[in-house]
Amino acid sequence: MNNIEIRQNDKDILDLLFLQRKMYDSSKMCWRLGWFIAITLVIVNIICQVLNLNSDIIIFIVAVMNLGIIIFESLANRNQNIGAITKGYIDNILFEMNNIYNEHTLNRIRELAIIYKDKYPKQYQVQINNTGKDDPPGIRDWYIVSHGGNKKSIIYECQKQNVWWNGKLSKLYLYILISTIVFFAVISLFVFSVLNISIRSAALMYFANFGIVVKALKDVISGYRYYSYYTKANEDIMMIDKTLDESIITNSQINILQDNINEIRKIQFLVPDFLHTLMSKKYHKLYCDCNLQVMK
Repeated sequence: MNNIEIRQNDKDILDLLFLQRKMYDSSKMCWRLGWFIAITLVIVNIICQVLNLNSDIIIFIVAVMNLGIIIFESLANRNQNIGAITKGYIDNILFEMNNIYNEHTLNRIRELAIIYKDKYPKQYQVQINNTGKDDPPGIRDWYIVSHGGNKKSIIYECQKQNVWWNGKLSKLYLYILISTIVFFAVISLFVFSVLNISIRSAALMYFANFGIVVKALKDVISGYRYYSYYTKANEDIMMIDKTLDESIITNSQINILQDNINEIRKIQFLVPDFLHTLMSKKYHKLYCDCNLQVMK
């Protein structure tokens, strides 16, 4: 076994892996709550228009709900940023790269890792003992190392896993998200047409529900940015693969690829838990099977 394969299951790394998972889970929860409020806001606006309600109390409720959307968006961004820094810190340790974070930030990350481990002891034990192929998926054997090559080729294989895994899940979710938005946009236009609603009234209705419109657009834009960085990282991998000799991978290539991976992690484009749980074992098996084919 190589050093990365062993080191990734050391207690300090498992603590950090557990923290990043909790941070991303928390970010997803805030993201879901923001969507729940946005959808509820649409329902409230429809009821108010149907019943012709326009009191100060209604206006206040709508304002509070819009404020709630902003707060949960902010919390989601904050927690994802912590998760992204933690993932980057883990890679810095495992890959023995130059540290890109200041000591104050790292101390806070290490402190949070201890806090969350102590706060969720049962979840922690399940996560550190389960691998990605188990049910539920855990954090043990985070990277699947299929060969015992030199240090750079092993780091490169781990980086390829990051890009491959993120690309598979995010691409699937982006398709689902865009399809859902297009579906509801077509349905709303159909309803406006059937009910003979004027363009002005339709525009006012969209404006009244700007929370959900902004969230939908934000998710699509984030998805596009995410996919753009994923494409860049994938192009870096294709350039390295063309050499057909991983033994001549340079530090510069490794660092550029890692920079793109870190940028991907910071973008708030969160794959829902149900999709991650549904596809986790399938993608782990697919990746392992692909590696076995390459090794034959």
